[in-house]
Amino acid sequence: MKKFLILIIIAFAVNYAHAQKLNQDTLAKYSRKTEQLKVFSRIAADIHLNAAQSTKFNEVSVVYADKAISIVKNTKASRCDKMEMLKKTLQEYSAKINQVITPEQFAMLKGEREKYHFGRRFVTFND
Repeated sequence: MKKFLILIIIAFAVNYAHAQKLNQDTLAKYSRKTEQLKVFSRIAADIHLNAAQSTKFNEVSVVYADKAISIVKNTKASRCDKMEMLKKTLQEYSAKINQVITPEQFAMLKGEREKYHFGRRFVTFND
């Protein structure tokens, strides 16, 4: 009877440890997604700033920057959905105007890094 009781206790301990490991993995996954969303938010704000400060004012850039910022602030969607919508918006934006992206920003769009250094200006406008 003691051996049986000890086996049950060991089984519960192993099951509990496995559940804790799964919880930690899930928390780490969502933490990475949140960090990526912050990075996307920063890029959207940079686009908006570049559009506002540009001497060659481009209406398209303001429309896409506002769209990107509204996705981050106002959309009632999950973090993953917001990131996908924001990626799509930035891809549409880069297709509309001539955009120069640094290697760090390109890696971020592909999800390969989590920490990035942003320059003050990375968007160029055509005449």
